[in-house]
Amino acid sequence: MTSTVNTTRTASTLRLATAVGAVVTLGGYQSRVVDQCYRLPIVARMNDQALYTADSFVRAFDTFNPHWGYGWLLNSLSAIIGLSAALFGLYVATLALTLASLWRIRRAFAPALPPWSDWLVVAVFVLCRAGNIGTNHLWEDHLLDRQIGYALLWFALAEWLGGERRRAWSIPLAIGLTAIAHPGLGVLAAALWAGVFIAGLAIGETHKRETIRFIVILALAMVPWAVAYLPQSKVLAEGVDPAFFWSLATELQGPQHMRPVHWRESQWWAAFAILAAGLCGLALNRREFDRAAVIRASLWAVPIVFGLALATVLVEIAHSLPVAMAQPFRLATPLRGLCLILLIPHLTGLIRFGGVTGAARAGALILCLRGDRSFEAAVAVELALIGSSWIFCQFTNLERKPGYDLAALAIAGILASWWLIRNDTADGEVLLIGGYLTGAAFALIVPRIGPRIEMRFSSGPTGDRNARAWRICAYAWAIPLASAIAGTADPAGDSSICRTLAGRWRIQEIPTSDVERLAVAAREILPADALVLAPPRDKAFRHWSRRSVVVNVAGSPYQAKALADWAERLRIVAGEPADLADFARHWPENRVAWETHYEKAPATQLDAWATRFGATAIVTRDTLAEEDSLRSRGWGIAARQGSWSLWSTRSEVMARSGRTR
Repeated sequence: MTSTVNTTRTASTLRLATAVGAVVTLGGYQSRVVDQCYRLPIVARMNDQALYTADSFVRAFDTFNPHWGYGWLLNSLSAIIGLSAALFGLYVATLALTLASLWRIRRAFAPALPPWSDWLVVAVFVLCRAGNIGTNHLWEDHLLDRQIGYALLWFALAEWLGGERRRAWSIPLAIGLTAIAHPGLGVLAAALWAGVFIAGLAIGETHKRETIRFIVILALAMVPWAVAYLPQSKVLAEGVDPAFFWSLATELQGPQHMRPVHWRESQWWAAFAILAAGLCGLALNRREFDRAAVIRASLWAVPIVFGLALATVLVEIAHSLPVAMAQPFRLATPLRGLCLILLIPHLTGLIRFGGVTGAARAGALILCLRGDRSFEAAVAVELALIGSSWIFCQFTNLERKPGYDLAALAIAGILASWWLIRNDTADGEVLLIGGYLTGAAFALIVPRIGPRIEMRFSSGPTGDRNARAWRICAYAWAIPLASAIAGTADPAGDSSICRTLAGRWRIQEIPTSDVERLAVAAREILPADALVLAPPRDKAFRHWSRRSVVVNVAGSPYQAKALADWAERLRIVAGEPADLADFARHWPENRVAWETHYEKAPATQLDAWATRFGATAIVTRDTLAEEDSLRSRGWGIAARQGSWSLWSTRSEVMARSGRTR
């Protein structure tokens, strides 16, 4: 008996390892990109206060740092295994916890589905980019603190839906850890789950003793959060008028995170399409669902829906700054994920019983998750086919042949593709048609080769089957491990193989773009206390150079006074519009023009900005037409990579020239 349990556990672990490897291989992995480029300097300064001494953005986190838990975790692991291994190891662990929890949620909902339906769960979560209100994707190809928090909350939801007896303490512990890694998400989760357990009393889903135990353990689990973050919160709003702070935070700093009014129309419609798809999957396959799990899910989902509606009113009508700063719309992300899991039984049924047409429909629904408009079209086609099928069955006694379904799909697909051609700038018709063709090809190929593959992997002694499973897992991890080895052997990224692998699977610190290579050169050229005037749209230079930067659009502090200083710097390099308050209010509609103003600025303007901020280096593109003008003002080119140039004061260039002779 023990041997059977151990074998099953090993097989499950191996299956999970294979799934994680497949996601990393097919989806890619990146480090030191996007949001990491603004978080990692904060983490580095936590470990060494001598870094970024001239960078007002990074120094602002000395007094208010909501990334403290994330930074402490990274610094602790980096001290043992290095930053690259810490980032990759945490990413893999987070992905494994997420997939394991999602599979548990799927089994809690529909335990009778075949095991291969778990791979549909993986596919929809990795591919989904549609309906992204609140700008938090279900999954991304690099480690972020919010991904760690979401993974812990998926674990909590799996505990709840599975009716686990330990949920009164396992869920609070997951929330407490979330609050350390990502305090905003942790506080939202604590409020949500307290409401879930209290509401459960009314319908008998929880009992009084369990609820009291949950609240007590939750309060204890939140103590580390209170100790680490509450003392910092006193300085959050200091130094700026509340109305001005509202404008800076919700219009300039993060309008896409905090203000529903700034979300695109296509995002709204895609979010509603995901909700409709989930509810449709639940209604059409209600016999497949476990009733108790659906009730528990409703207890969890309904407060989120009402909470998001209330938050929209408080933010957009009452202009409540505390609600906006809490960013409650982050909870739309797990709600969207739950709807996709509710869709899994419908997708499984289409593939199993729908023939070529059904598989094509499933393929389109899955692949079209890559875009807002494309998923809207795929859901519209699916609802039209479901409706026409119901009408046909209700009002006719004719036998519906497969050809009728194929004709209906062709007509609906052509109409949807024509609508996408006219309304979607992201070529959503390619996703829609590609999804139909992929699903159809799957339905035609699998019946021919599937039985042979299944026989090959199910036949033979247990040892042979285990060896095959281990080989598949090794294949799933082969390319990422090859990239890690290549990066270790060639840390400068000189070889074409290393650069090619790092372009898709960057595990080690290998620069892959011109600006990253220029920043690495600046690390060697510029003194540690240098301040660099760089294009505000660039996210990479600050981290890769380990040098201070005047201002960056993506990197903005949270504390009010520091935020005002950041906004003033951004206003200046955006062309100095007349008033900072007007600049903040009009940022959403003028963002592109103001972000790119730096790249069009003449040399005289760049020199004036550098003098004003005390910058000792300037980063420019080769589009700068007045290089001689910069030279005449005492600047010289210290390094050049592709279309990027690093200018330093002539005295520093001459000093470096003397050192290298």
